[in-house]
Amino acid sequence: MNEKYTVSDYGIFNDAITTTNKLKANIDTAQTTSNDVKSVIDNDAVFMGPCADSCVEAVNTLNGSMTVMTENFTTINNYLTEVATGYKNGDTAAMNKVLNLDSTSKKLSVGTHSVSSGNTQATSFNELGDRAYNGDKAAQQEWIEKVAAIVDSSQFDKYGMKNSLIIAQIINESGWMHTPKTKNPDGSTLTGNNNVLGINTDMGISADKQNSTWSQKRKSTQSNVTQWNSSGTQVIGTSEAMRTYDSVEECVEDYADILYTYHPECKGSNNLEDYRSFLEGYTPNPNGSTTDKYRHIIDMYDLEKYDR
Repeated sequence: MNEKYTVSDYGIFNDAITTTNKLKANIDTAQTTSNDVKSVIDNDAVFMGPCADSCVEAVNTLNGSMTVMTENFTTINNYLTEVATGYKNGDTAAMNKVLNLDSTSKKLSVGTHSVSSGNTQATSFNELGDRAYNGDKAAQQEWIEKVAAIVDSSQFDKYGMKNSLIIAQIINESGWMHTPKTKNPDGSTLTGNNNVLGINTDMGISADKQNSTWSQKRKSTQSNVTQWNSSGTQVIGTSEAMRTYDSVEECVEDYADILYTYHPECKGSNNLEDYRSFLEGYTPNPNGSTTDKYRHIIDMYDLEKYDR
């Protein structure tokens, strides 16, 4: 069936409103005429006779009835207009919701990949990530589609963050989730711990709140993390407590939760500039703006098509 229902199909309301308007106009005309008659009857110089008083009374009664009828038709007209508008707005909202759900469904099922089950392990990306990390364009596109589905289903309905930015950060922070070359002191890796966004245990927590439930809400491990010295040279740190997660989805949602808690202005925004304050503090870039770096990654891989 190719025929589509549209909110313009409200002829019944339009017809009813037109009819009541015509009836109201007819009454207005009749009332004007009766007022003309009343003015003649009230003029003793023009109209003389014992029936004048009773005529005036009859016309006044008629005018009163017409006034009530006019008010009734006005009420009916207003009601019909309000109902028609309500139905149109309701149908429009419902149609937009359906279209949005349809669009989201397609976005979360790009290619042959379905929505994440909620228990994705970063290690399952190692082989694909190795190829993507080494510049394989097809592997990069396949990786992006899979991660886009995870990102959207993990955080969007609750936090509404810019999907393309989170995807770009996972690319940057995890190196396409490729097989790590170095391990933590305990033999683990950030990828193995599903920490694909480089989230440390005390992110956003001031020194006097180190024992807060926030810093304790996730398991942690001492990790080798890339840091920068004052001259802009990369060094390896070995003493930073990094969070560990049971799945990639859990990491993405934790990231969105942190971001929204400290930067609520970012919620629901697709404007990268709204994230600048957060990004410049999250991963300082000694060689320039972190925000601009992520804008470059987003543009390079056309990631904004995954934004809602």
